[in-house]
Amino acid sequence: MGLHCLSLSSAFKARKLDEWLIGYAKQLDDEAAAERIDFVFTDGDQGCMSRAEMLMYLVTHSLCHISVTGDMFFREGLPISPVLLTTQIGEMQTPV
Repeated sequence: MGLHCLSLSSAFKARKLDEWLIGYAKQLDDEAAAERIDFVFTDGDQGCMSRAEMLMYLVTHSLCHISVTGDMFFREGLPISPVLLTTQIGEMQTPV
């Protein structure tokens, strides 16, 4: 199993996308957040979500991949980082 690391350029692009999404979410009013949008998933299935649901999906979807990867590491006896949201928030807070 090879390791893949983001290039500096890819990490910068990901950070810019994060900043754009945060700005978008901040300016979204209740009416726009409730607007439903039809779309097609990458597997061809039809979907329909509100803008708010799409943002929540973007925020939480990576947790699915992290949990699958964490399980693979665990089965191989490799160390894994905690992935609970509460743990991550606690690690981000600075002591008072």
